[in-house]
Amino acid sequence: MNYISISEASKRYKKSISTIKRALKSAEPKHLKQGEKLNTGYYKVLVSIDLLNELFGTTENTKKEPNNDLLETYRNELLNKQKIIDKLLQNQEALIENERNFQILLERANQRAELLEQHFNRNKKLTVDPEEKNSEEIIEELKEEQKPNLDSSQVPNDRATFNEWLKAFKG
Repeated sequence: MNYISISEASKRYKKSISTIKRALKSAEPKHLKQGEKLNTGYYKVLVSIDLLNELFGTTENTKKEPNNDLLETYRNELLNKQKIIDKLLQNQEALIENERNFQILLERANQRAELLEQHFNRNKKLTVDPEEKNSEEIIEELKEEQKPNLDSSQVPNDRATFNEWLKAFKG
């Protein structure tokens, strides 16, 4: 059996000296040993490593704990960063979808504007600007449009229909 002092045990197992002394109160005498004599007249108490391993776990486990904590910390940080990245990707997808919807709305608005422009252009051609022509000129143009062309093929041969044909020109 190997023995170590209480101060060495506190360093190795990362426990306070008072915690180790408290645990040794209930220990069997076979696990304790007297060491060298101190200046105070008492002897240094040595503790069995086997007992300490039973009470506090092996030193290998205690040495691995900081590494496990460090790995667990890194793992948690990675998970948090992955969550942030996922949220950013979702936000980016939402922005892309909003941009698509905006493009669709913009195209519809442009189509409506083109239709209105076509409608106004059509109506502009049909209406005559009053500054360009006065009402008398417009009436004269309408009368000329209503008069038939003097085509020799359209002139009637008999006198009665010829008179009616002339009346249509005089209006």
